[in-house]
Order: sequence, then C-alpha cells, then structure tokens
Amino acid sequence: MSLDSHPAKAMPSNNTATKSNASSSAGAVAALAGYDYQLNVSELAALRLLLITKSATSLTLEPANEEDLEADLEPFEPSPVVPKASLASGYKLVMQVKFCSGDPWSVADFTSLLNHGKKRRPAKHHLDDPDTHFLLVTNADATGVTRDLLVSDFEEKPDPASFPPSLRQTLTRTPEGRVAIWGGLTNELIEFKIREILSDLLRIPHSRLKACREKLRSESLRRMRGKGPGVWIRDELLAIVREHGGFLASAAELDAFVEPSNFEAMLSHFRKQGAIVITGPSGTGKTLAALALCERARLVAPGLDVVTVNPAEGPSVTRRLVNSGPTLFYLEDPWGQYSLRSGSESWTEQLPKLLPGARAGNQYVVTSRADVMREAEAERGLKLWSMELNADHYSDGQLGKIYERRMAAIATPLQPKALEFKREVLAALETPLELDLFFTNLSEGPEAGEPDYAFLSRLLDLAHRDAVEGVVVKYLKAVDQIGLSAVVWGLMAARGHFDREQLSAVVRRLRRIDPPLGAQLDGAVDRMIAARHLRQPNRKVTFSHTSVRAGFATFLKKTWSCSENALNALLSALVSLTGDQRDWGLETAARVLSKALSFSEDLTDSYDVFVVDHASQVAIDEWLDESLLDPRSELMPLLELAADIGSVDSIPSEVARWITKGRRRGGGFFIDGWAPPTFSDKWYDRVCADPRSPVIVERFVRKYLSQDFGEYSRHFVPQLDRIAPGLAPAFIEVAHNLCSGLISPDTPIGGKYTY
Repeated sequence: MSLDSHPAKAMPSNNTATKSNASSSAGAVAALAGYDYQLNVSELAALRLLLITKSATSLTLEPANEEDLEADLEPFEPSPVVPKASLASGYKLVMQVKFCSGDPWSVADFTSLLNHGKKRRPAKHHLDDPDTHFLLVTNADATGVTRDLLVSDFEEKPDPASFPPSLRQTLTRTPEGRVAIWGGLTNELIEFKIREILSDLLRIPHSRLKACREKLRSESLRRMRGKGPGVWIRDELLAIVREHGGFLASAAELDAFVEPSNFEAMLSHFRKQGAIVITGPSGTGKTLAALALCERARLVAPGLDVVTVNPAEGPSVTRRLVNSGPTLFYLEDPWGQYSLRSGSESWTEQLPKLLPGARAGNQYVVTSRADVMREAEAERGLKLWSMELNADHYSDGQLGKIYERRMAAIATPLQPKALEFKREVLAALETPLELDLFFTNLSEGPEAGEPDYAFLSRLLDLAHRDAVEGVVVKYLKAVDQIGLSAVVWGLMAARGHFDREQLSAVVRRLRRIDPPLGAQLDGAVDRMIAARHLRQPNRKVTFSHTSVRAGFATFLKKTWSCSENALNALLSALVSLTGDQRDWGLETAARVLSKALSFSEDLTDSYDVFVVDHASQVAIDEWLDESLLDPRSELMPLLELAADIGSVDSIPSEVARWITKGRRRGGGFFIDGWAPPTFSDKWYDRVCADPRSPVIVERFVRKYLSQDFGEYSRHFVPQLDRIAPGLAPAFIEVAHNLCSGLISPDTPIGGKYTY
C-alpha cells in the first residue's frame, strides 16, 4: 500500500516565480491533511486485513521522511509510504493512498499516477509481478471508464472484462482484475468504519474507544516515522484491543487453548505417521487442537509452510504443492466439498491414498466431525491416522484451566462475577464450546437490575447446546429483515463454508442485483462472527455449531417469502461471477438451487416449491450440460444433481433423470426390480436426436454400470438403445473387463445383461 496525498490532480504550474508565504502555508496544510489520511487508511487496513477478514498476518509500511512529505505535493508522484500485505488467497496487495480536493479520477489522471515517478518507483512497475494486485485508495470519486475499477473494500476485485482498454498501453502484463480504485473513502467514512470495528466487532467499551484510537494513532505514527519496524502484525493489534477491554471472537478461543488429556498422544501419532485425522463430536476443540499441532510442527521446522487447504479445490491441490518446499496441509471437514468439474476427486477416495505418502516435508492435519465422517463413509479408509477427541479428554482439570484463561481475558469489571460463578459453571458444562458460549454471553454483562443468581442461571441455559438454536433465531430476528441469513445459509448449505475472497466477489455482484443485500452482507457476516454464531479461525467462515445451522434453518422457515427472494438474488450473483471465481460461482449456484428446492419441499403445506428465476436456470443448465460432457468430471454426482435441478430444456439433464430415476440413493444404481421410466415417444425422439446423449450414456455404461448391485430387467438395453443407439461395443468392453478380471475381484458385481 503506498500512501500519498495531494491538493488536486491538476499538474503543478511551471511558473518559476517565488511562491508566497500563503502558498507555502497552503501546501503545508495539504501535506499534513494527506499525511493524516494516510494514517487513517493504514489503521483501517490493519484492523480489517489482520483481525476481521484474517487475510494477512502482517502489514508492512515503508517509513516516510521530510523529503517525502514535500514530494507529496506533486500530484502523481508515487507515495512515500507503501503498505503491503501478502494475502491468504495467494497474492500481494500493494495500496497507494491519495488525498485530493480536485475532480474525480479520470482514466488520464489514473494513467499519469501509474506512470509518474521521480524519487520513487512508478506505481505501474508493481504490476510487473503477476501475483501483485494494485489498489488506489482515495477520498475522490472516479469518472468515465475509470468507474469500472471502483471497489468498496481492500480485497474486492473489479470485473476483468470491464478493464479500461486504454490502460493496457501502460499496463501490459495481464492487469485485468489486478487493478482497482477504492474511491469516495473520506476521512469521515474511515472513522465510522474504524469505530464500527472497534465497538461492534472487537467489543471495546464506549468509555475506552477514544483511548484505543489514540493508541492506534501513536503506533501508526511510530511505524510511519521509521522509529521501529514498519510492520503491523496481528498479535500487536490484538494486544492494543485487549489493553482497552476488547476481544476478537476467534482469538479468545485460541488464546484459551488447553491441551486435552490425549494431546501428547496426538502429537506422538502425528510425528510418527506424518499425518493425523482428528475426529469427534462438535464442540470438543478439534480445530484448536489441530491448529496447536500445526504450530508445534512449525516450531520444530521453522521453514515449514502451513497451507490451509480449501476443500473445494479437491485433493489435486496437495499434489501441485508437493515439491514447493516443506509443507503441512491443514484441512477441515472436506467430505463432499470438492468440485465436480475438471477432474477433481473425492477426498473420501483420495485421502487414504495421500496420507501413506506423508513424511517430514509433506504432512497432513485433518479434522472432521465423527458423524460427518461416517456419513461420507470415510472412517474405514482413514482408521490408521484417526484419533478421537471428546468431552472425556477435558475431565481431568482441563476445563478449569480454560475457564481461568478465559476469565483473565474478559473485561476487568466482570472478572469478579466469573470467579464467583466458576464452581457452578464447571459442574454444569462439559466442553470447550459450552465454555465459549458461557463467556460470550457473560461478556455482555447482566441485564438491568438482574441479580447474580438469575444472571448465572441465564448464562448456563444459554451455554447448553439445546439453547443455541433459539438464541440464533432470536438474534437473526433482531438483525435481519432483508434475507441476509438466507444468503449465508445458502452458501453454507452448498459448500459447508466460504472464504473471504468468495464472499467479496458475491457482495460485489449483489450490490448491483439487490443493493440492500450487497451493502449489508459483509458487515452482517462480521457481526455474526463477533456473536459466535459463525466462526473464522482462519480465512474460512463456517457455522460455529450444528445447532447454529439448525437455528438458521428455523429462521428461514419463519421468513420464507423474504428468504426465497434473497436466495434468488444469491443465485443471480453466483451465476454472474467472472474471472477466477466463475467456475466456483456456477457450481455453487447449482448446489444452492438443489438445497433450496429440497428445503422448500418441506414447506409445501404453507408455500409453493422454490422457483428459480429464468436467467439463473439457463446459466445453471449450461453449466450442467458442460459438466456432464466433461470427461474429467465426477459423472454420478453430476447425474444426480442434474436430475434434481436441471430444467426440461436441458437434454443432458433429461438423460440424467432417465438414468437416475428409481435409483436407490446411497445404495446400488437402481432399486431391485428396476423398470424403465415412462417417457413418450416424442421425448425419446428429442433426446436421441441430441448428439450429447450418447456421450453421456456411453460413459455411464463403460465406467459405472458394471459396479451395480442390482439386477436389470430385459427391458433395460432396448430402452437405453432408444436414447443412444449403437452401444454394443461399450457393453462388450464392460463384459470383457468383467470376465478378464480387469475390474478388481473386490468390486461388487451385480447386474445381468440381456442383449
């Protein structure tokens, strides 16, 4: 991030006359105003990137000097202070800050800014590195085609297709999507955003907000003046927050981590095997134990790179990084979250193949809820690496230690009450999650006139899992009148999680499709994390507990008319994503539609089944058609998905419905005594005439038909021949493979073919 200021964007006059004292004074005032703006932006960036989105662990500032402040008066001179951050999404963000009082930024102004540089490197050269993104932060607006570069956050990316063509003459190395302008960010708006973060998200008491702001300012000045390392790091920011009575939701859990009784056994198992899968019920501290193992591994091998894997990328991501240096892959609940396209494979299938290759420079830490792992049928293949973590592993004094650490971190006035309540709380609660819920609600303090016994009783009720669903519903009812909860639920239901980069892309689209949703979604997610309903130990956001998911579902049922509209807006946003988010957006849209249809079927007594808007359905159909024809895709899950959500206009989806109709979910491909579905002659003629039908059917026959448990009737082949004639070679190949043993002897073989 480069920090710069100037009074206007008009180039300085060449008049060599002696400047008046008034002009000098005006220049000094402008420079100081710009310097103050730089400080404000650097503080907002540090709070946002390091604490809220957790996109970076540090923010680097290059110190300024007096000569730099003089240079600030040159309107297009690169800034003296360049804050930079390497983001978790894999790129470096360089920001330049310009405070000006002139007209909005035109493309000519912006081009001059990128090209100009006397004392410092021109800004355009930062983009010579393809992994660097450039952001101009300014209080001024933009005009003309420059408006296509406008964003509303540090990490938001503009649409690559809308990149101003004239800028390609200055930026020649694929700058599309890597250059943005955050315009209209005034000092007043920055101050509002900072106070919102400090007060609403970090829970700093109102009486201490001013002192906290002053501390942040003094620390920013120290870094900008070069009196110490010009770096903001997360722990330093957290120390300031805690010093003033605040806390970060996820940090409180991490700081209070106490090793469960089997932690040393976990550590020994991990060191011996090079990999571990931590399983157990929800709320028993699996994530914290996994992060602690990662940190232990990093301490033993300082050069170790801990990579938090996005499960949606599929197992192949670990193979791409295997030769990039010593690496530890950290993976949470991956089952079912891989992509169905581009040859991605099921984690259930591939983890048992990856973990035997674990070694000192290629390690794995995986967490999974036991019930989810069973549902994914992954237990057997991962038994060698699995260790369970449950409430019993905190029964030997560990919960007491967690309590003491959490008590020390809360606001001082509440500590005596926490001490007074300690014995009863530890007798009533059993898991780290329940303690976290207790302290989250304790931090809000008692209600007006509430006696201590009633306060404690209420806190214990709120800490039990059974109460979580009701608390969530009550919270959502108070904060959501426009469908924000439905958008969060849709993303979670489709993928199990989302990361901040994906959320930023969705927010950008929603601002055009549904402005209220787009304007409020990001902040709503921040507040849900602060309230502990969502959790974000790293960049990935998930539900904090299964009861929270149930609370969201209950709220959606109560507000389905509003929720249905919000889900349609989400679908429109997802199918319109471009660039590196396009594939994720389309597949997520397909999954959201599937979940929305299934959810609405349970509400048919009061509402109609969910109806997707036409444009979104067309885009989803096109994605299904492409995916079913992709030879690298996961065919069977896609056939099921297409059968559920594809429209009658999608011939590949019609084929999918024919193949999967009557199939026993979770069992063999077809139920016993399978009979061909009833379709009209006209339907068969239409499907048979489409050249895509035989491609899908032949792949199904060659790869999947031989694995069925059932017995096919004599009608199967003739009916299949009506969709895709000439499949005899495919059937012969399957029969040959079965007879010659090319299919493993362990493969269950059912199915009698009648030709």
